[in-house]
Parts: sequence; C-alpha cells; structure tokens
Amino acid sequence: MEDNDAQSQLKKVARRRLVGAVVFASVVAVVLPMVMDHAPRQAVQEVEIRIPGQDEKPFAPKFAVTPVEKAAEKAAEQAAESKSAAPAEKGAGEAGE
Repeated sequence: MEDNDAQSQLKKVARRRLVGAVVFASVVAVVLPMVMDHAPRQAVQEVEIRIPGQDEKPFAPKFAVTPVEKAAEKAAEQAAESKSAAPAEKGAGEAGE
C-alpha cells in the first residue's frame, strides 16, 4: 500500500512537470519570435481608390501601356526591315571585293 502511494505521488509530480514543460515551450514558441524580430513592422501604405462616375471622363492611367497588338505589329515590322536590310548589306560587301 505504501508502495502504491509513492508511485502515485511520483506520477502526479511527473505529470505536473510535463504540463509545466509543455506550457513553458508553448510560451517560448510564441513570445521568442516577437522579441527576436529585428525588422520593424512596415506601415501599410494607403492606396487611393477613385471610381469615376458615369458622367465623368473615363479612367486614364498615369503611365501609358503599349497594347499587345501594336507591340506584335511593331516586332513584325522590325523583323521585315532587318530581313530586307540584310541582302542589301551582302550585295554591298561583295561589290567592294
């Protein structure tokens, strides 16, 4: 009987230690990153959102973006120009020899 009381007492102490260790580890896992964070929190920049009314002029962006179709057309024109310029350069090089 005395042996059972000693064992139950040891189990209670072990349980308390285990619960204490879990609580301590949880607190450290939450608090330590807050304390060790060197980078200050960045302030959120306010973004101005303006929705034009129906009677106002349409939205115009602050910077111009080239539409995809026009960019493709320009690339095709540049490719055609470079192809037509290449034979002229070959002919000029051969004439000089």
